[in-house]
Amino acid sequence: MKLASIDSIKNFIRDNKMCILYFSSESCSVCHALYPKIQEVLINYPNIKLAKVEITDVPECAGEYSIFTFPTLLIFIDEKK
Repeated sequence: MKLASIDSIKNFIRDNKMCILYFSSESCSVCHALYPKIQEVLINYPNIKLAKVEITDVPECAGEYSIFTFPTLLIFIDEKK
């Protein structure tokens, strides 16, 4: 799932008890290589939801979530980082 706004990010966190946000950049080769591996691992954990956020689509999320480098994973349980 790809999220494209701050509101959709906040809703995703609120609507899922356990979730991971994967922040990436279009120009990041590591980001493109790592994401499918995370998806594969999470197949064994269906209660953990994964969403991808491209920083170029939602640049304001860098400040909102203190994202300084890519890729960045934020894990939320009951809306807490």
